[in-house]
Amino acid sequence: MTERPRLTVGINGGDDDVILYLNPAARERLIAELLRLNRTDDHFHILGPEIGDELQTSQIPYEPGDQLAWSVKVLLRYDDWDEEHFPHVMAPIPDPDAP
Repeated sequence: MTERPRLTVGINGGDDDVILYLNPAARERLIAELLRLNRTDDHFHILGPEIGDELQTSQIPYEPGDQLAWSVKVLLRYDDWDEEHFPHVMAPIPDPDAP
């Protein structure tokens, strides 16, 4: 029996954390999707249940107060693209301990 990929994207409102809960089949699918990304195929979607053949999200929360993300878009970003189109994200992160 093949394990069905099961992925829940929880948003814990109290901590503003995004938490991925995934079983081994979903982990393997997520890694495969990430490794497939390149300059000509730079994104994929994680969508709610029963939408095409995309990796799908479960809508059953693990914790009672969790909100769930219905869809997630994952984008691969290359430095040269961001330097040209979004240079502000390429700025060095300020050192909070610097005088």
